[in-house]
Amino acid sequence: MSRTSVFALVILAAVVGSLAGALVTYSTLEKALKSEIALQFANYSKLISSSAATEKENPSPKNPASNPSPSDAFLSPDEKVVTDVYRKASPSVVHVTTIQYARNIFFQIIPQEGTGSGFIFSKEGYILTNNHVIEGAQEVSVRLADGSEYEARIVGTDDFTDIAVLQLVNADIPPEWVAELGDSDALQVGQKAIAIGNPFGFDYTVTVGVISALNRPLATEQTSYENMIQTDASINPGNSGGPLLNSKGQVIGINAVIFSQSGGSQGVGFAIPINIAKKVSADLIQYGRVRRPSVGFQGFTLGPNLARALGIPVDHGILVQYVDPTSSVAEAGLRGGTRRVLLRDRFRQFAVFADGDVIVKLNGERVDEISSFANKIRRMELGTVVTLTVVRDGKEIDLRWTLRE
Repeated sequence: MSRTSVFALVILAAVVGSLAGALVTYSTLEKALKSEIALQFANYSKLISSSAATEKENPSPKNPASNPSPSDAFLSPDEKVVTDVYRKASPSVVHVTTIQYARNIFFQIIPQEGTGSGFIFSKEGYILTNNHVIEGAQEVSVRLADGSEYEARIVGTDDFTDIAVLQLVNADIPPEWVAELGDSDALQVGQKAIAIGNPFGFDYTVTVGVISALNRPLATEQTSYENMIQTDASINPGNSGGPLLNSKGQVIGINAVIFSQSGGSQGVGFAIPINIAKKVSADLIQYGRVRRPSVGFQGFTLGPNLARALGIPVDHGILVQYVDPTSSVAEAGLRGGTRRVLLRDRFRQFAVFADGDVIVKLNGERVDEISSFANKIRRMELGTVVTLTVVRDGKEIDLRWTLRE
């Protein structure tokens, strides 16, 4: 046999050996791959079966977003928090539509439609939303998570806190559609905040951020707010009245205000603490109004110029003019004036009682202006005992005042 023939046989043997090795390797990999696919498919089938069994035992609301998904296994822990909150809370969120009838320039009556958000907070079908969402409405309807629509009656409104309570008419509310209310007094700056609502009419939109600040005072053209929750979770027109939630899916606030130069979200939104809403909603449901302490007197802000003109030895506070004799502040001993003095400025002449009590402190804090003083009193609980420091005949005295309606 020639050297060429031997070399050719060696090459042929090497090629045959390589092909045989490749076939063996392919066969081994194919078996392993099929085994892995079968295992993954079995796990997927078990997950599907488990989800189906859970759904059968505990039926979820008809909202598809509330149903668990096998793809949860691929979520990060932070993502799973948000999806779990969305599934838990979104069935309670409702789309509020209002109709207000007005005349156009041709004196024709035309309907004007408004939209906002809200959430169901009781099995009786009560809904919390903002007062400004339904203010002036002649008709209110609500679309639920399953797409059904119901007429809603206005139970009560409170423009002081911008809270309103609606109730669904002839609606059967599953317990899964009732939001869980949290404790806004336990909040901390930096914790997760999740908003669900209907911005610009896009139903069931979720946005995520953190609580940026607590106890923020805020004034708008419509009303003034106290102790607001500030968040950077995106809040836009249509989110008003919807829930702000913690990572447990508990409602911690009612989204109410956007602070923006453009009218859209710029990372500064505000929510009414849910603990305020609990008290307001309870009063609206029981009494149709919110029971608040009455100030019980009339007076005006005292400034340095007026104090000098009247010969009063303090340059700030509230100069009391008249005290309602049936009020609790009269029982506390607050006195109005009896000595009438005529004063004149550049344009007019007016009369004041110069010898009434001057309120200079409330619970040890300086009082400068009557409207902020009245707001503080109205936000307190009935039965609260406060200390008024007043100047009477040039001397400071303390009065103990039990707040009543």
